Amino acid sequence: MISRPARLTIVFFFILTLCLPWNTAAAPVSEDTIRKAVNRPPDEIDLSETLLLVSKHWQPALDLDHLRKQLDSLTDKARQKLGENPTPQKTVEGLTSLIHKQEGYRFTDSVDAAGMPTVPAELFLHGLLETKRGYCMNLSLLYLILAQRLDLPLYGVPLPNHFFVRYQSAQYRVNIEATQDGAHFGDDFYRDRFQVAENASYFLNNLNARQTLGAYFSNVGLTFYRNQHPDTAVFYLRLSTEINPKSIDALNNLGNVYSEMGRMEDAIVQYKKALEADPENLSSLFNLGVAYAQADRTDEAIETFLQVAEREPRFPPVHDLLSRLYVQTGNHIAALLHTKLLDRLQPGQFEVRMQMGNILLEMGEAQLALGVFEWMQGTFPERLEINERMGEAYYLMDDFDKAIVQYEYILERAPQSLPAYVQMGWVHYRKGELDKAVEWTQRGLKASPQSNPFLPLAFMNLGLYHVLKKDFVAARQWYRKALDADKDNTVEGMVDDLNEARAGYPGLAEIDFFSGWVLHEGGRTQEAQSSLKKFLSTNPEGELAVEARTMLENIGEVVPAGMVKIPQGFFIMGDDHHGDDEAPKHKVYLDTYYIDKHEVSAAEFAEFLNAMPETKRFFGINKFGTIEQRGGNFIPRRGLENYPANNVSWFGAAAYCKWKDQRLPTEAEWEKAARGPNGNLFPWGNDPISPQKSRYNLQWNENIRHRVMVPVDSMPEGKSFYGVFHMLGNVKEWVDDWYDREYYKEENHKTNPKGQIGGEYKVLKGGSWRDLRSFVYASFRNNSYPAAMVDDYGFRCAWSATSPDSQTPKKHISFDPVPGFKTLSPATGEGTAQP
Repeated sequence: MISRPARLTIVFFFILTLCLPWNTAAAPVSEDTIRKAVNRPPDEIDLSETLLLVSKHWQPALDLDHLRKQLDSLTDKARQKLGENPTPQKTVEGLTSLIHKQEGYRFTDSVDAAGMPTVPAELFLHGLLETKRGYCMNLSLLYLILAQRLDLPLYGVPLPNHFFVRYQSAQYRVNIEATQDGAHFGDDFYRDRFQVAENASYFLNNLNARQTLGAYFSNVGLTFYRNQHPDTAVFYLRLSTEINPKSIDALNNLGNVYSEMGRMEDAIVQYKKALEADPENLSSLFNLGVAYAQADRTDEAIETFLQVAEREPRFPPVHDLLSRLYVQTGNHIAALLHTKLLDRLQPGQFEVRMQMGNILLEMGEAQLALGVFEWMQGTFPERLEINERMGEAYYLMDDFDKAIVQYEYILERAPQSLPAYVQMGWVHYRKGELDKAVEWTQRGLKASPQSNPFLPLAFMNLGLYHVLKKDFVAARQWYRKALDADKDNTVEGMVDDLNEARAGYPGLAEIDFFSGWVLHEGGRTQEAQSSLKKFLSTNPEGELAVEARTMLENIGEVVPAGMVKIPQGFFIMGDDHHGDDEAPKHKVYLDTYYIDKHEVSAAEFAEFLNAMPETKRFFGINKFGTIEQRGGNFIPRRGLENYPANNVSWFGAAAYCKWKDQRLPTEAEWEKAARGPNGNLFPWGNDPISPQKSRYNLQWNENIRHRVMVPVDSMPEGKSFYGVFHMLGNVKEWVDDWYDREYYKEENHKTNPKGQIGGEYKVLKGGSWRDLRSFVYASFRNNSYPAAMVDDYGFRCAWSATSPDSQTPKKHISFDPVPGFKTLSPATGEGTAQP
C-alpha cells in the first residue's frame, strides 16, 4: 500500500457556439408564444416581432415599444437611402453604408478567448439596438429585418459556428459579411475557411425566415442553459433541431446540453442525428464517444474513439481517452500503445510520460516503469511526483531500501508531505519493522496540516500496525478515527489490509476479530458475522470474545432512523380505469426495502444544500419555496422547518438521498408503500379522499401562502397501510424511474422494476396541494423534466435491505496507477500523533 493519488477522470470535449452571459430574470413570455410565432408559414413570420419576443423572454422588463420605434426609424432611413428602384448593387451598398458607416453597427469590442461577445446584451436584438455592437448572428439578423420590411431578396446563410447574409436575385448574387462592415467574400472563401463540403445540404445554403430563427435559437438555448434555465434551454434547442434537422450545430449543442445535464442517452441520440446530417463531422463523433463513455457503454465508446483516431490520427484527446478506457477494461497493451502515440504527438509532456509509467506499473512492469521515471527525473528534476513513482517501482520490485531513499528525498524537500510519511511507514511494515512503521506514520501526523486528504489512510494504517503489534486498544482507537474521518472509503481498505496481513501473521486470530469489528462499525453487519464467528471458533474466551458475541447478538434487523420497512412480496400496481399509462393492473414482486416515513423537510434539505459546493441544479429560490437564502446560507422559512422541501429538481432529490447514503425509491417501491399489498386506491384504503386525509385542491394566495402545505408528520388519518405519511397530497414526489407510458405492459415490469434506461422525463407520484381530487390517488403517474424545480415538487428517500455499498453508483472513466490502489476522498481530522 504505497501512495493513493487522486483518480484521473475525463470530461466532455465541447465545441459550443457561444460564450454565455449571466442573467437570472424570470420569463413572462411563454414558450407557447415563441413556438406559435415561428410555426407560421415562413412568409408570414415577422422577424423583428419574434426576435423582440425572444429578448423579452430573456429580459422581461424590456420596453418593446421603444425598440420597435428604433427599428421603424432605421427602416425609414433605409427606405430614404435606397430611393426608388435602386439596382441590386446600389441596394447592397446602401444597406451596408447605412448599417455600418452611418449608424455605426459593428462587431463587438469585448470578446472572450473564442471570439464571442462577453456583454450579455450583445447576444440579443435589444442589446444590438442599444449598444450597436453584436456578433455574426444578430448583426446578420438586422440586415434580414430591414430586408423583410423593404421586400429585398436577402437570406441568412449558416456555417459551422458562423452566420452571414446573402443578397440573391435573378440578376445579382453577393455575400455580405456583417462582422466585417459588410465586406464581400465568395463562397469558396467560406467553404475553405469553415471546411464545408461541396454537397453540404445545410451549410452555405439560403435559409428562409423560419430556418434563420432556428439557427438563432441554437445560440439562445445555450444562453439560457449557462444561466441555470435548463428546461428553457432544451426548449430552444429542440425547436432549433425541429426547424433545421440537418444543422449539426444545433444537434451538437442539444447533445452537449443533455450531456451536462447527465442525460447521456438523450445526448447520444442527438450526436447520432448530427452524424446522420454530416457523417464526416469529427466533433459529433468525438462527443458521441464521450457520451458513450459517461453512460458506461465502454465498448461502444472505444469503437467510436477508434473511428475518430482513424480519421484524425493526430488528435491528442482521442488517444488520451482511449488509453484511459483501455486501462479501465484491463487492456493495458492497447492503453500503452495509445499513450505512446500521444507521446509522439506531444513529446516529452509530463502528464503523458507519467501516464505511461503508471500503465507500466499496472502491468507489473516495474523495471520498465522505472526507466520512464528516471528519464523524467532528468527532465523535470523538481517534480517530486516522479520520486514518489520511483519509490512505487522500487517497492513493487521488493527493493525496499531504494524505495526508502526516494521517500527520504521527498521528505527533505517537502517535510510536511503526509503521503511520503505514510508510504515510508508502509515500506517499513513490509520489511517487518512495525515500530518504525508506527514511528514514521505518527511523525507524518505531527508534521502535516490538520486538514489533509491522507489522514484517513494514516489512521487506518496505524490501526493495522497496532493490531499486528497486539496493541488492540490503540488499534481500535486508530480504526475509529479512520471511520469517523471517511467511513465510506476506509472500510473496504481496512478489511483488505487485514486479509493481506493474515498470511504474514498466521497465528494472530485477532485479525478476524478486527475484520468483523470494522465491518460492523462500518454498517455492514451481515458481512461482519463470518469474521466474528471465525474468531470465536479459535478464541472462545477473553475480552474480545465477549465483545464478538455481543456484536453477533446485536446483529439483527436494524431499521434506519426515520424509515419504515416494506416487506418483500407481491402487491397490486397500476389501474385499468384511469390513464392508459397506468394499465394494465398487474402484480409486481419487490424485495424488502425501507422508505422514509415522512417527506424530506425544509430543515433537512437546507442542511444538505449548505453542505454542497454547488446547488443551482438542485434547488430553485423563489417566494413559493419553504427554504430561503440569507447571508449565503440556506435556511427554512420561519415556522416552516417541518414543512416539505419544495422547488427541488430530480437532480437535487437524487443528490440528497445519495448524501444520506440512501437513494430515491423506484416508482414500484413508492406505489407499494402508498397502496399496501392489496392495491388500495388510497393510502388509507378505498374510502374517498377528504381534506382530513390529504392536502389537495388548494390555491396559493397572499393570505394562505405556504400553508397550502402542512408539516410532514401531520394528518395521521391519511397514513398508508405501512404507516407512511403524505403519500398523497402536500407535494408531488420524485422517484428514480424515467417515465415510459408503455412500461407497465413489459414483461420485466413484474419483478423489482426500475424503469426504462434513459428518457426525457422522470416520474412524479402522489399528487400535490394544487392538484384536483381526480388526480390525487395512489396509482396516478405524473412526469416532468428532471431539472424542473416547481413549488409542489418534493421527495422522500429509500434504502435497500441489502448492503448499502451496492447502492453507490460507480465512478466514470477512472483508474488507479498502481494495482490495489485505494483512492480516499478529502477529509479532515486532527493531525495528532496519538489516538
